[in-house]
Amino acid sequence: MELLTRHVDRVGVFRPLVHDDPDRLFDLLRARYRLSQSPESVFGMTYEAAATLQAERGTDELVSQLVGRFHEVADVYDYVLVLGSDYAATSIPDELGLNARLANEFGASVITVVGGQKQTAESAGAEAHNAYRAYEGRGCDVVAVVVNRVAPADRAAIAERLAAKLPVPSYVLPEDGSLSAPTVSQIVRTLGAEVLLGDHTGLSRDVRDLVFGGAMLPTFLPALTEGCLVVTPGDRADLIVGALAAHSAGAPPIAGVLLTLDERPGPDILALASRLAPGTPVVSVAGGSFPTAAELFAIEGKLTASAPRKAETALGLFERHVDTAALTERISVGRSSRVTPMMFERELIERSRSHRRRVVLPEGAEERVLRAADVLLRRDVCDLTLLGEEEAIRKRAAELGIQLAEAQIIDPQTSPLRERFAEGYAKLRAHKGVSYELAYDVVADVSYFGTLMVQEGLADGMVSGAVHSTAATIRPAFEIIKTARAPRSSPRCSSCAWPTGCWCTATARSTPTRTPSSWPTSPSSRRRRPPSSAWSRGSRCCRTPPAPRAPAPTWTRSARRPGWSASAARTCWSRARSSTTRRWTPRWRRPSCPSPRWRARPPC
Repeated sequence: MELLTRHVDRVGVFRPLVHDDPDRLFDLLRARYRLSQSPESVFGMTYEAAATLQAERGTDELVSQLVGRFHEVADVYDYVLVLGSDYAATSIPDELGLNARLANEFGASVITVVGGQKQTAESAGAEAHNAYRAYEGRGCDVVAVVVNRVAPADRAAIAERLAAKLPVPSYVLPEDGSLSAPTVSQIVRTLGAEVLLGDHTGLSRDVRDLVFGGAMLPTFLPALTEGCLVVTPGDRADLIVGALAAHSAGAPPIAGVLLTLDERPGPDILALASRLAPGTPVVSVAGGSFPTAAELFAIEGKLTASAPRKAETALGLFERHVDTAALTERISVGRSSRVTPMMFERELIERSRSHRRRVVLPEGAEERVLRAADVLLRRDVCDLTLLGEEEAIRKRAAELGIQLAEAQIIDPQTSPLRERFAEGYAKLRAHKGVSYELAYDVVADVSYFGTLMVQEGLADGMVSGAVHSTAATIRPAFEIIKTARAPRSSPRCSSCAWPTGCWCTATARSTPTRTPSSWPTSPSSRRRRPPSSAWSRGSRCCRTPPAPRAPAPTWTRSARRPGWSASAARTCWSRARSSTTRRWTPRWRRPSCPSPRWRARPPC
């Protein structure tokens, strides 16, 4: 789906057989790719209905009805992604043969996906080879073979074996533990647990391990691991508070706490727990620890619309081990004449990955920046450097369930680069009287520090502006990197996403703010003539006839106070009648008076 939406605007989805309605995979695709397709048109029929129809009226009637449902979707969309059966139903005989026949009837190319979980390299390679021969022998157009979830140590051996035996491209994807780990919200739904504490962000954390609390606190604390779910009876207040206190003190962040035996801690304990680790979920179930443990071990993580991080991880894994350009060419995907926002976004990601760069993010502790960094790291788009206090960034990332192991974190206050940057900045701004001591304080600002990283070649670009203003973001660039041309201005590019396409404009310019020393001080310099296009007789932007020439007041110095006085009986159109000597006001509050030679006309 990711490959199709990069090039095609209108993509539909069809599943011939589903277990239940609504379908989990379609919900995921619709949420991620903003599909407008109705859920009723996605599936042909359920497995139960298909088995009954096949038993009563035969396979031909089953295929005929499924083909009719498929063409209802194919007539509306440019491309249709068909998701075959999952071989989990035992009521359909010769399920592989049914998939092959449907592919031929649909006129669709086939990408064979073989599961390699808990298999040796020899068995996984043999199963992939047999699957290719089965589909190819039934006349299907097999464009590629994918072996999924193999042991990382066996990936190279399986890939080498398949490359020597298969005439089509083959790709081997290793097992990723974060994809098979369930989220806290999935556990809550499966067990029917009651949420006592926690927000949406905490419930979306992955559960990577289970720790059952039964020992005393000194023995229990060393057993805590990152991403673990603590399972303990609800009356063990010491373990509940101890686990959350360790989480707050910088120990490996836990995923949450699951209380058993239908016991709930008192309100004082819950209030303390909410202050120790805000957002960390605490849930309760009615069953005992042993039956709860049996249910927990049977839960496996799934790609759902409520777990977007898993989708990002899966896409990053796919794009690292699959030649997407070659696969796109083999399935003959044409490029659409227009570029939708989704196509524009995926094109940027694809180009960024092919030209890998290091990007510095000065606002490292901001939640939106951390979420964006999580997506970029999971998709393996670029190398990231986050600026800010490392402990605060990692603590906030742990609260959001974000992994920053592959990101570099630099604190400008304590970094050894601060002295080097201060010397360089002092030399660049020496003509402005900037000393080393002042430069040492300036470069501690994250915007200046990030700009100096780009200037020194330690980063290829900087992205900022989520918290800082535009002026605070671009001022360091004007002072340090500067512009290539003589005018001190630089072009800006703005992108606007519409449902029918994306527009990019690069006509706007950013100009540094004038310093107070360059502000005009005399009345004549302050009273500048407006643009001639808006004030000339033949202006197109103002169709009103020119007003009669206003008499010019004679400005003389007042002897009574150091202001200005008008001796004329009537002032120009922009001033009210006043006495001979007007009241003195500061210069920055005085209304400007047009020159006598101007034509007094209302502004456009």
